[in-house]
Amino acid sequence: IVVASPIPIVRLGFLPVYQRGFFCNDESLQYPYKDSTVSSLMLYSISLGLPILIILISEAIVYCRRKRYQLEYLSQNSFNRCCCDVRINPYFFQTSKAITMFLFGAVITINITDMAKNMIGRLRPHFMDVCQPDFSVINCSGGYITEFTCLFDNDDDYPLQDARRSFPSGHSSVSAYCMVYLLLYLESRMKWKRVRLLKPTLQFIAILLALFCCMSRISDYKHHSSDVFVGFILGTTVAVFMALVVANMFKKEEVNEKTDTINSEILFMEMNPRSRANFKQTISSSFI
Repeated sequence: IVVASPIPIVRLGFLPVYQRGFFCNDESLQYPYKDSTVSSLMLYSISLGLPILIILISEAIVYCRRKRYQLEYLSQNSFNRCCCDVRINPYFFQTSKAITMFLFGAVITINITDMAKNMIGRLRPHFMDVCQPDFSVINCSGGYITEFTCLFDNDDDYPLQDARRSFPSGHSSVSAYCMVYLLLYLESRMKWKRVRLLKPTLQFIAILLALFCCMSRISDYKHHSSDVFVGFILGTTVAVFMALVVANMFKKEEVNEKTDTINSEILFMEMNPRSRANFKQTISSSFI
């Protein structure tokens, strides 16, 4: 809640948008207004929903397979207990933890993006079309214009204020964060040897979705190319930081692999010769 609190503060106007001026001959601001190919609803539905769905499915598969072979699902240092020392279901504990980490990083990305948008106030490529400055009272020979009146005729001034929030691209930062985080999550959790191409295929689709969203912002004249590039770098940086430092994905997996190895050896020794042969064949052909 604390981390998410700046979002309404910025979006409700408590942090005013910087009022940047323009040059009359700046052609980069004279593109027509177009509807978004990727709407905000579509962005958040896919960028947040797809990783959460894959996390739920992946953890269910890992949990079932490890339970089948009597192997540890959680690392030894996991504390899956709540008040009164009640034990939390391992699957629910792991999925809740993974989804919380993912959403925490998404909120951080949105906060940084929104704050930068309002403080920098870069004009969007379609600013002239939305603002419609009154050039009859503007002296373009004066160079940089800071005092001007928009002929924008609408009771809701949100489109005009939004036209001043180009840098960095919010669609790019959010889509990059979500898809890069998903890519790293799949790399750390999905290791089924029987479907070697499944993981790279899902990772490719994730990056393709992010790139499609980023490129659509340029073709829709919503952002300058530099806005999209910085937004993508911002989202990627937060995703890598969350996955490697905060969520500690790969180190946690190493702990699980050590635990699985010990438990596998104990289980293997307790089996009769025929069961040992079947177990060994299964282990060699699939991920535990």
